[in-house]
Amino acid sequence: MLSLRLLALLLCWWTTVLAQALPQEKFMRTEELQRGMRGVGHTVFQGTAVDTFAAEILGVLHNYLGPGRDLILARLSGGPLAQTGVIAGMSGSPVYIEGRLIGAVAYAFLPLPKEAICGITPIHDMLGTLERGLDAAAPARAQSLHFELDAQARAQVSATLGDPQLSPSLTLVPLNTPIWVAGASPLASQALAKLFGQVGLTMLAFPGGQALPDLQAEMVPGAALGVQLISGDLNATSIGTVTYVEGNRVLAFGHPLMLAGATDMPMTGAYIYQVFASQAFSYKMGAATRPVGAIRQDRQPAVAGLLGPVPRMLPVSVLLRRRGKEESYRFGVLPHRDLAPGLTQSVLLQTLESAERLDGDATVQVHARLHLGQGRVLDRDQIYSGPQAIIVAAEDLIGPMRVLSQSEFSGLVPDSLSFELELGDRISTAQVLGLRVERPALKGGELLQASITLQPYQQPLVQQAVEILLPADLAPGPLVLRVGSGGVSRQWENQRRPELLQPRNADQLLALLGQQERDDDLVVELYRPEPSLSLNGRELPTLPPSARAVLDQGGSIGHVGPIKGRVLLRQRVRTPYALEGEQSLELNVRRP
Repeated sequence: MLSLRLLALLLCWWTTVLAQALPQEKFMRTEELQRGMRGVGHTVFQGTAVDTFAAEILGVLHNYLGPGRDLILARLSGGPLAQTGVIAGMSGSPVYIEGRLIGAVAYAFLPLPKEAICGITPIHDMLGTLERGLDAAAPARAQSLHFELDAQARAQVSATLGDPQLSPSLTLVPLNTPIWVAGASPLASQALAKLFGQVGLTMLAFPGGQALPDLQAEMVPGAALGVQLISGDLNATSIGTVTYVEGNRVLAFGHPLMLAGATDMPMTGAYIYQVFASQAFSYKMGAATRPVGAIRQDRQPAVAGLLGPVPRMLPVSVLLRRRGKEESYRFGVLPHRDLAPGLTQSVLLQTLESAERLDGDATVQVHARLHLGQGRVLDRDQIYSGPQAIIVAAEDLIGPMRVLSQSEFSGLVPDSLSFELELGDRISTAQVLGLRVERPALKGGELLQASITLQPYQQPLVQQAVEILLPADLAPGPLVLRVGSGGVSRQWENQRRPELLQPRNADQLLALLGQQERDDDLVVELYRPEPSLSLNGRELPTLPPSARAVLDQGGSIGHVGPIKGRVLLRQRVRTPYALEGEQSLELNVRRP
């Protein structure tokens, strides 16, 4: 017989063989965690090399992030964490206990505790993001996310941390995934900071830094990961950490970037230049490396994506002319329905400021072209002048993008944008001060001589002569002669035909957006204040009372809209000024 000692040795050997032969569970559930357990986390502190840090489990907050969604509290140490505390950019850093993945560093408390205490999103919640599917791309809206601690939650945190004196204003927030903007000008930085702040993101400026598209960073757990929002001559990239990789599928962050849902955003690697310690929030300073794939889900537990093809950015080209010289710039902006207009505004500001014009006197002449689906094109021409011309131009030029992004009509997704900008160093504005005619009593077929007084900025008065050939069939009665800038003329038309502001299909919306008048055009109108109607967008002047009564009843006739007056004649005179103001005169047409 074998001795008991030999049997014990054989049993120990067989147990070891079985343990090696059977696959180990890769993940650890929150039910298995106990206070005091120690593990290791992976992240990048410098460059692209994945480093380690220590993690001690403090407890589990059950149902904390929602029904069935727990949060793991842990104390971190190692590397620079004693000096920095939890670092913005660590979002997604995987934490392992006994070689099994428990989740990702994702949350922090405000105000910050003295130690590096964090919230870890359990890996099983994050894996649910992969189950939503990564094959279909669908741009969506952005939201911000944070959790205020109520009395019950504060008591639970207090018991877990062993601190009965928690601040009553304690807030649990997702760790910042800082958006590093490389080489942005002051106005562009301000615009981006405001835009990102609206969706709960923090922008950090990186003077002189650029993306590193030739550097390949391996996508492994703990590696730095970027989500690119602007590329080209300006770069903006949100930086976090990879949690888990399964084939070509990637999980990261442990919290949302913008809570966009199903989405399609370029995924890159990232190079970490340095970790900066701060009493407010320490952060990783980094830049995008080569694009590696697409982020396809942006959900509360995590972001998830696919390694492989990179999503197409919205191309934006800008040609800048100044003092006889031309400079070309090219950008790609994330084609996100809520962010794309603001991102485009920032690259326009970046281009204009590249001409060493931060603010002050300027005149900007612009031709903008927006290419849309189904071969549609929207062109706009305008002039801006004054001490804030650059800011006004960049804001006004993205107006159509904002309208189209919120439109209910199909076929209006931007495909590309191009801008031609001509920048001058002086203010070229003029006020429309006066209007005079030789005689106020007129007859049809006559040539009306009008003189308009303009007051250019810091220059002598200018008299602008205009000849108006009156229609031969002009009916007797009162008229109004009015003059003003192209923008003022558009206001007149909107007041006269309010139905124009309510387009009923995509083509009408594009026509409305494309009807912008240039402000250096002096618009002269003959206007008769008589009410009328339109039918399906067509004006019906001089309707007999019986016909008007039928149309007023509506029914199945078509879309009927009110018209407040009739424009008998409209002509434009191009001036060298961006005009402001308007003038009008009452005239009378005599009987022949």
